[in-house]
Amino acid sequence: MIFFHLILFNKDFILSEKLTWTFGSIRDMCWSIGLMSFIIITEINKSLFN
Repeated sequence: MIFFHLILFNKDFILSEKLTWTFGSIRDMCWSIGLMSFIIITEINKSLFN
């Protein structure tokens, strides 16, 4: 299995989250101001990271 590192930055380009990503290919992602979280859509599921 191949592991990737996912690094997320906030709107001010400050490191918000760094993690090992094992959930498959990322299809789309965005920052939700209302939820104050990243929304990540993969081939398998949807994830929220705040």
